[in-house]
Amino acid sequence: MDPNSLAADDMDVDENRDATNDLRPDLNIEDLINSATLQSIKVSLDFIQELKRASLDDGHLAPDVLSRLKNPPSGTFDLTPDEQLSLELFVSMHNTPQHVYTSVKNSIERRHPESDLLSFEKVKKLTVEITGISPITDHMCINSCVAYTGPFKALEVCPVCDEPRFDTGNRPRQVFLTIPIRPQLQALRRNKDKAMALHYRTLHTEALILELADNDGLPKGYSDFFDGSQYMDAFERGLIKEDDIVLMLSLDGAQLFASKHSDCWMCIWVVFDHSPDVRYKKPYVLPAFTIPGPNPPRVMDSFLYRSLQHLVALQKDSLVIWDASKDANVPSNPFFALATADGPGLTHLNGLVGHMGKNGCRMYCSIHGR
Repeated sequence: MDPNSLAADDMDVDENRDATNDLRPDLNIEDLINSATLQSIKVSLDFIQELKRASLDDGHLAPDVLSRLKNPPSGTFDLTPDEQLSLELFVSMHNTPQHVYTSVKNSIERRHPESDLLSFEKVKKLTVEITGISPITDHMCINSCVAYTGPFKALEVCPVCDEPRFDTGNRPRQVFLTIPIRPQLQALRRNKDKAMALHYRTLHTEALILELADNDGLPKGYSDFFDGSQYMDAFERGLIKEDDIVLMLSLDGAQLFASKHSDCWMCIWVVFDHSPDVRYKKPYVLPAFTIPGPNPPRVMDSFLYRSLQHLVALQKDSLVIWDASKDANVPSNPFFALATADGPGLTHLNGLVGHMGKNGCRMYCSIHGR
């Protein structure tokens, strides 16, 4: 089958959607695993199989974190003036070393002896208590080849470079952190103003439905992701409901030092329920995980696994979120809309050869790499 002919036929999406769906093979993961010959393909399929078994009760969350997820706090926290000031100092100094916070704390207490500001460790603990956000720590290869998750979780030697997982004291030689998405979404909805801002998608969708009804089913223009037919199809089928959150995952690598080769990879969540003018700005972007390097990862699936495991578990087990704008608990599931990256990063997501290959997309287009 010529994929280029399919691309040409799909120019008229509305007329040919049913015909295109008929051409898609009915894939079975088990059959693919049995027929796969390339080791990299087998590994990816193994991670998919692990994700199919994901659950909130599978042990990837600490008991106290899981309990809070299932029973989210309602209302706001009552803080003492000293706690409020400690939190404000902590947030404003998040890019500074720990000793800077301690120095400022001591200076304030010398000037105002009646003050009793929190220590650095206590203010961190209070932040976790208020937000419910606590990272998940996983072991990784010292050379950044793999993370010991999913089908790799029991390995004690890296399957790529043969480096041992633990040092002589049986401690992991390197770790990375994943920030689960659900506590972050719960924290967003507990603030009334931020919860109101998340109504953008619902309001935009309602306006679009009226527009389509008045314009023979066609939008008058495209200003956002939600104007596309794929989103509207999912909404009309009930896959995306009013209180659900639509997410985009984005992956990128960065060289931290100009004079030293060091690859640090970062992954973020973008909340599409925010309006386009703010959703990509730093205060509104949610962290997913960071791979500290020094080398680029060799099996990105193993690092993505923990974020996706948590997401799949949430999609299976609908949880409640306290929405401050409604003053009520609402059922909400995250909807995974897009996974994005730049050219080099995209090869980690889709498994294709990327811009370094002659046919970077391999079968999706005919543009040659350079």
